[in-house]
Amino acid sequence: MPDNPIRLLLVEDDLVEQVAFTRLVSDEKLPYDCHVAGSVDEAHRALEEDDFDIVIADHTLEDGTLFDLMKSLKGIPLIITTGAGRQETAIKAMQLGASDYLIKDPAGQYIEKLPGMVDSTVKGRQIEQVIAHYRENLETLVRQRTARLEVEIEARREVEAALRASEQYLRSILECADGFAVYRLASPDSNPYHLAVQFISPSIEEILGVKPEKFTPTHFFDNVHPDDLERITLANDRAFQTSRFDEVCRVYNPARQSWRWIQTISKGIRDEDGEITQVNGIFIDVTEKTAAQMELKTKARDLENANIALNVLLENRKKDLTLHEKNIRSNMNNMVFPALDRLAQTQLSDYQQTHLQIAMTGLKEIMSSFSRNLSASLLSLSPAEIQVANLIKHGKSTKDIAVALSLSPETVKNHRQNIRKKMGLKNKKTNLRTHLLTLE
Repeated sequence: MPDNPIRLLLVEDDLVEQVAFTRLVSDEKLPYDCHVAGSVDEAHRALEEDDFDIVIADHTLEDGTLFDLMKSLKGIPLIITTGAGRQETAIKAMQLGASDYLIKDPAGQYIEKLPGMVDSTVKGRQIEQVIAHYRENLETLVRQRTARLEVEIEARREVEAALRASEQYLRSILECADGFAVYRLASPDSNPYHLAVQFISPSIEEILGVKPEKFTPTHFFDNVHPDDLERITLANDRAFQTSRFDEVCRVYNPARQSWRWIQTISKGIRDEDGEITQVNGIFIDVTEKTAAQMELKTKARDLENANIALNVLLENRKKDLTLHEKNIRSNMNNMVFPALDRLAQTQLSDYQQTHLQIAMTGLKEIMSSFSRNLSASLLSLSPAEIQVANLIKHGKSTKDIAVALSLSPETVKNHRQNIRKKMGLKNKKTNLRTHLLTLE
């Protein structure tokens, strides 16, 4: 059941008809909050205890008639059900304020007509309440504006003048439209395929190159670009089902002797039978906008091509660097390292031998994957700390490092502490040499 069902009171003493109506409500899932009273007395109590949107009441009940009930309705819409031959009674009830009446038939088929009558009556009541609300507000506004003699007449004149000005303003907008044209089509014979022009902005001559008095619905399709015609025709066919048309296409403008990009937006208005009887729409010249979008797409495509070319250049650069690295490795292995090996076999002092080994180790580290990993891991280390880390990795003690680098053992210890701190090993039991070896 919806959040706000229609609150309905059925006053009927015939149990069969009570059941028939409540079953209809249940089977059809009607949005009713239905209460049943079997007598005038029960109806009075129900009306005192609850608020209802509508009452359906039989004329004749065991303890009275609906006339005994009408004073308690207090403006609630009332539908009368009565037997054949009592139309005069029903008409009298309507004169006293009843909304409508329905003649009962022996087969009980009248019950199936009740939902439609309920809906129309409730909607009519709601409309009356809205109208009453607006009328009350309007009267309040008028009273506020009638402080002296003839203020009411003057206020009406002002309202009429404002309405005329508003109408003239709206018409001036439509007639002075620039870059768009508003139109309305209508079907004189309720055939949606027979639409005639009811209104068209004078700007249609600028948009489509045709005078307003000569514009017809077929003019647009006759001038659509051949490459767009099939798409537009299919979209128009769909619009008869969806009531909505929104397409952009090229349309030839004979006045300008050029193709223009036109966006057409329209909405079909259907009657109660579901047939389109009116179409409200607008033609918008989007030629400049479309050209800008096409230019943007072209630039985006050019940028994509440039990115592809750049990626090719970067790939070639990567290959060049790989080749260059290969050449360096080849030269180091074939020229530099053999010369250093021969130097190591000469008569060198212990100090010279140590520094030669440091130099060879450094060069080999440069050529190894460890060097690249180590360099990435030790970016925050100073040059001296990198030297100390290299020697620690090769198993050198603090004393050996101090001798090799001409440093005091205390300075080497400080370097070791700084390295552990920068590598996140401070206050941890991880061995520094083991950690450095994991970088290989």
